[in-house]
Amino acid sequence: MPRAVCPTPYALGSVCGRGERELPGWRSCKDSNEILGTCSEIITSTARYIFDVVKSRDLNRKSPLKILSAADGCADDTIQEAQARYVPTSVMLAHAFAASTGGWSDYRTKIRVYGGDVRNAIMPFWQPQALPWQLPMFLEHRFIALDNTKDFAPQLYNGQCEAGQLFDVVLLRQGLCFCDDPSKMASSWPIEVTLSCKSCMSCRAVLPPESLPQQDPATVRRTAICGVYRLEPFLCENRPAYRLGRCVLRWCPDRLEWAVLDDADGGAWAFARGDLGHPILSRGPWTVWDGQNHISDASFACNLVQEASSPPSGALDTDCSDQVSNMTNCKEGSD
Repeated sequence: MPRAVCPTPYALGSVCGRGERELPGWRSCKDSNEILGTCSEIITSTARYIFDVVKSRDLNRKSPLKILSAADGCADDTIQEAQARYVPTSVMLAHAFAASTGGWSDYRTKIRVYGGDVRNAIMPFWQPQALPWQLPMFLEHRFIALDNTKDFAPQLYNGQCEAGQLFDVVLLRQGLCFCDDPSKMASSWPIEVTLSCKSCMSCRAVLPPESLPQQDPATVRRTAICGVYRLEPFLCENRPAYRLGRCVLRWCPDRLEWAVLDDADGGAWAFARGDLGHPILSRGPWTVWDGQNHISDASFACNLVQEASSPPSGALDTDCSDQVSNMTNCKEGSD
C-alpha cells in the first residue's frame, strides 16, 4: 500500500485506505500472514491504536475489550456476492491481535471482536461459532447480523448479544480516511485553551480528593505547565499557538506533534503525536516530563476553557475578529 501522507503515532494507513482485502476463498487461508497480506500494517496499527486508547482510559481495566466492526463483510465466502470476495474487517482485526505483540500480549485483557453485516445469519449469542483458525485464549470472534442503516439496539439485543451489552469501539472500515480534516483549514480558533491533569501539584490542589487517583507523593509533578493558555497573535508553522508565561503550546511539524515548549531553552514539557489542526483534537495520551523522564500521562489533556467556546473551525466572537484578521504566518522554521 502507498505510504501514509497523514502520519499519526500509529501507521493507520494511506489516505482513503479502506482496510479492504480482496481474497476469494479467504476461509481456506492457512495463517494470519496470508489473511492480512498487504493490509497487515493498517490493520495491526488500527488494532494497536484501539487497544492503547481504550486501555489508557482505564489502566486497571479487568472487563473484556469489545469491538464491533459494522459493515464488516460477509461471513460466508462462498455466496454469490461481490463482498464475499473480501476478508471481513473483524477477521483481519482478530488475526492482527493474534499475530502481533502489544499491551494485550500478557493475556490479562480479553478481547472480543464482533463482525456485523447485513448478509450474516442471525444466531443467538450462546450458539457456538467457529473460524477455521485457532485463536489465542484471550481472543474471541463472532459474526452477527447487522444492518448499519437501521437502529443497532433492536438488532443486537434480539438474542445476538446479551441484553444491555455495550461496545468500547464501533469501527467502520470506510472511516479509515484522513483526507478531510477541517481543523487544518480553519481561519479562526478558540482564544483560550486549558491544559490540565491529575498528576501535578497545582491540578491536584484544586480537584476533589475523590476524583484523584492514588499516587505516590514522590511521583507528583512539581512543574507548573497546567493552566489557561492564550492564543498568540501570530501563527507558527501555519497553525495556532498558545502561551502561558514562558510555556508555548505549538505545532512541531518535524516531529508531527503538538508540544508544550519552554520558550527559554526549547525543551519539551509535554507532547502528543498526531497530525491534527488543533491540540484539543489530539487522540492519544500525552507524554509529559516528570522531572527525570518523559512518561505517558493518560490524565493530561488539552481542552476548551469553556464548553461554549468555538471549535477550531468555528467563527470567533466579533470582539476577537480583529486579532484573527491580523494573524500572519510565523517564519520560524519555515522557508
